[in-house]
Amino acid sequence: MPYTPPGLVSILKSYPNHPAYFDNLVDLDAYLADLPKPIPPPGHPLRSRTVPRNKGKLCVCHDMAGGYPDDAHNPMWTFQWWALADTFIYFSHHRVSPPPREWINAGHRQGSKVLGTLILESTTDRYRILTGTDTASISEETNSISKKYADSLIDLCELRGFDGYLLNFEVPYENAKNARLLGAWVAYLRSESARRLGPDRSVIMWYDSVTVDGSLSWQNTLNQRNSAFFIGSNSFFTNYNYGNSTIPAAKNFLENLVGDTRPASDVSWGIDMWGRGTYEGGGYRACLALNTIEPGLAPPQRGFSASVFAPAYLWEDDVFKPHDRPSWWARDTLLWVGRSTAEETKDDLQRLNTDPQKQLSASDFKPLKEYFPFQPQTLPFATNFSLGAGTFFNVQGSQIQPKLLWSDHEWVAPLPDLAVPCSMATSEKGPLVILESAWIEEASKVWTGGHSFQLSCSKFKKELGLLFAPLVTVDLKSGPEYGCVTMFEVTWYQATSAGSHVAGLKVTEAGKRRAPSYNTDVIPVTQNGWFKTIAFFKELSGKVQFGADLDYRADPSSPVIIGAISVRAVSGTVAGNDYIPNRTYIDTTALTFKFSQSGSDYTGTLLWSGNIRPPVSDGSMTNPAWPTICETTLNEDELTYEVTTYLVAGQGARTAMAWGTTSEGRQTISWSNKQTRDQIDEVESKGGFVLFKVQALDGAGWYAGSPAEIWVSFSQRKRLQ
Repeated sequence: MPYTPPGLVSILKSYPNHPAYFDNLVDLDAYLADLPKPIPPPGHPLRSRTVPRNKGKLCVCHDMAGGYPDDAHNPMWTFQWWALADTFIYFSHHRVSPPPREWINAGHRQGSKVLGTLILESTTDRYRILTGTDTASISEETNSISKKYADSLIDLCELRGFDGYLLNFEVPYENAKNARLLGAWVAYLRSESARRLGPDRSVIMWYDSVTVDGSLSWQNTLNQRNSAFFIGSNSFFTNYNYGNSTIPAAKNFLENLVGDTRPASDVSWGIDMWGRGTYEGGGYRACLALNTIEPGLAPPQRGFSASVFAPAYLWEDDVFKPHDRPSWWARDTLLWVGRSTAEETKDDLQRLNTDPQKQLSASDFKPLKEYFPFQPQTLPFATNFSLGAGTFFNVQGSQIQPKLLWSDHEWVAPLPDLAVPCSMATSEKGPLVILESAWIEEASKVWTGGHSFQLSCSKFKKELGLLFAPLVTVDLKSGPEYGCVTMFEVTWYQATSAGSHVAGLKVTEAGKRRAPSYNTDVIPVTQNGWFKTIAFFKELSGKVQFGADLDYRADPSSPVIIGAISVRAVSGTVAGNDYIPNRTYIDTTALTFKFSQSGSDYTGTLLWSGNIRPPVSDGSMTNPAWPTICETTLNEDELTYEVTTYLVAGQGARTAMAWGTTSEGRQTISWSNKQTRDQIDEVESKGGFVLFKVQALDGAGWYAGSPAEIWVSFSQRKRLQ
């Protein structure tokens, strides 16, 4: 969560007694046997996603600074490309590495499964996994496995809300019998995980390491020596040192092994971005390996999958300078989505790819999205274009924290798939026009978070007229239910009345452009240049492209700046050709503050809940237009709460002491510093108090309902109002 660093009041971890990871299975036993109270909420549910059948999938395996970095006030690498990845693995070298909650939420919000890692890099625990007890060997009489740790690992998935594990067992199992027991354990983990988590969600992925004779021998392919572990798991992650002829041979082996009962996409070829012997060298050369893997083959041909290991290489490797977020973002976008033109690709590849071991010609380079296209999201869709880190924090166009270094994957927003690296706009006169896209971090032009999105037209000519720019694809499936319509909102910025701006909204459905079904509203939302355009569309279904008419005619040199986009289903009423939507709100309710003290350690925990407020005309809470939050204008997975702590003087003047956002429904604070306590005591002795204000924010960066306040006296340890 973005939050202010320690100061007058310090924001603490809300669940400090719940370890981020486990260095051995004994620690996991102790944790699950006596769960510390309170128990943190699990990550948000996994959103559904329509996945192309039998085509290769992308797995991304995180390996960044050993995992679990303390980066809350040290912006570093973040992962933006959830809509391209079917599966994301949070990897570290601890025995059991559950993904942090904010990573689970970021992935699930965009339909990507998020896995933890179970790793064995020494003989400790290798047989405990199979027997349930501490043993250095397995007797010849042992013919069955213990289910204990498989069940415990799934318990941890349910408790924290993630979707399975990468099994990275880099230890020998000594003989074929032990390997068979290991294979049976993997198969049980897979079947039981599918039963408890759901077959469409659960993933147990085996890393190419142990063979059927119990040896630790990386095969760098799928073959007879490791196929038993492929059969027992959902997915198979090969080692990296394969060759050009290996992949066709593996396809033949797979067809002979399983026929049509398992897709080739269940085999995922490892690509180490650092190189280290990986096929074709990694880095920007990953595309050369993908040309052989062929993940995009369409049925009846079968495409393999790929596992990209350590994509943070572009951040961590010292060959890349300067080492800052803007420079890294330029390198990262080149790898993932490329550039608008061949000339720009050539120039940037030469300028940004400074790793001498991973050079290639621009004509051979392809970005990863050419192999793994963006997968459209479902309703409701919302983005504020946040990249998950920043140097300030805005809310609704106002600088809430003008000088705050922050990093939080919960604030990684969906990307506009139709506008990166550019939007191919159509003009009123017919020709396609390239609109160059960029993220900007100029505070006066950011809606919520630390970034906005801009589209520029360097080759604009006035005779082109309005340009229609495709922005995002949303999978509406069969369309909104209960008579709802689709509401499309774009929040945008215009510095002057003569600046470029959003002139209207349209959609493309089944290849045909459609204008709104009702009047379009344009609303000034702030005094400093922010507007919101709202359009409504009836009877949309399937994969629909949402876009905007952009007007550059008054000042072609000024870009169009977009702060947020949302696409939601709403019910409402019609008045003439106006559509009046019924909106859903989330109000903060049930605020309480619990004091605690141990010696000189002064702490307290603020708790609250969110209350749905549907303004239903007949007063019914069961109106079918609001069956659940998910079917209406808000979704729980896009809500966060802004929490501000004020010291209020007797005359009512407020001084902010702390600020932060969280999705957990609680915030723990400390005022242990004596100088701070004395300051609070002095203000409270003159009729002042401490005030907490909490208000929900939606995924487009708008306040989602009414705020709530609670007044407390720290010196008297009681609630005042």
